[in-house]
Amino acid sequence: MAHHYSGPDFSFPHGDARVDHCDLFAFPSPGDASRSVLAIDVHPSFGINPDGPTTTEPFSPEAVYELKVDTNGDGVADVAFRVRVSVRDGAQSATVRRVEGADAAGAGDGGEILVEDASVSTGSKAQVTETGQYRFFAGWRSDPFFFDAEGVLNDFQFTGQDFFADKDVCSIVLEVPNNALGASGGVAMWHRTLVPAGDTDARRRAGDRHPLRGQLRPRPGASWRVPARGREAGGRDAAARRPTVRPQATGRLSAQRASADR
Repeated sequence: MAHHYSGPDFSFPHGDARVDHCDLFAFPSPGDASRSVLAIDVHPSFGINPDGPTTTEPFSPEAVYELKVDTNGDGVADVAFRVRVSVRDGAQSATVRRVEGADAAGAGDGGEILVEDASVSTGSKAQVTETGQYRFFAGWRSDPFFFDAEGVLNDFQFTGQDFFADKDVCSIVLEVPNNALGASGGVAMWHRTLVPAGDTDARRRAGDRHPLRGQLRPRPGASWRVPARGREAGGRDAAARRPTVRPQATGRLSAQRASADR
């Protein structure tokens, strides 16, 4: 699923590009069907309204970036993965939590910590964090979306030009064992961003949050099937089977973002 910008005027929610949803991907981990890769894209590097580059800060420290998982088809989340970022000395780090049961359908930011204080990538080097059975990345990447913006804005007289060919987006990627999704069959997924409901310090401390807009839910009956779990029982821990991933150059970034490496 892909969606860039919001509303009839192509602006950002609350005027903040950092909390704008772009894409949601879910697929089996290459070479290991007992694991899955979940990827959320937010924050396009370039806006249409207003026109021009967005902020270089990847994520909003005040927001909760959340992926919901429905395991029984009732349209209510049974599992949630929640990501929050913090800033120290100008650098962002991310913490990932998992919650299941009734709390997964709520709007909190608690849960079991899966990954803590993972570095957020701002340049072309992908800093991947591996903790136990989980692998995590957050930061700028080349935008995978194709969109003929000029054609859409010109009464759908398409030009064939990809507006996003030289643009970037902020990705949140989590690789998990399939049992972390809470189901062995079909699941439905959607994602949302929660932000403070008010601008006062008191409301922020109270954690009063609300969805920026309606949750992006799958159509009724739609699901994504989780592959067989394979060697979960009695098998070696996933961390023992996978080497630690070190920072490496992967993917193209625009000149604006790649300059952060220098």
